[in-house]
Amino acid sequence: MSAPAARAETWVLEALQSLEKGNPEEALELVESCADGGADLTLEGYRELLRCRVLDHYRSRVPDSACLRRSMEPEKIMQFNLPASAGFLVTMLDGETAIGDVVALSGMETFEAHRILHRLIGAGIAEVVS
Repeated sequence: MSAPAARAETWVLEALQSLEKGNPEEALELVESCADGGADLTLEGYRELLRCRVLDHYRSRVPDSACLRRSMEPEKIMQFNLPASAGFLVTMLDGETAIGDVVALSGMETFEAHRILHRLIGAGIAEVVS
């Protein structure tokens, strides 16, 4: 077994341990850190399975039917220096549009849109409307 293959196998084992501990995001980050653009089909398979698991995790915490709104003024949000994709999603958070609709209207890949929205909530930029 080559050194890169052995390292990838180690990362996959660590990712599976993280998954068993209930941390699918950490598991995905481990697998993504050793992914090489699709050259290793087994690794890419784990990556896709983990993306599905993480998406389920996001949706279990905040369902697609929930609505989000910005929780701070635009001037404060600017201090975060968000990537364009996150900034675009922030502009769509009106407290009335369901997350599923925001994701659909964004034109972004479903997983990435949910990942960004989840991180916006974690950073305190967005909040779930009760």
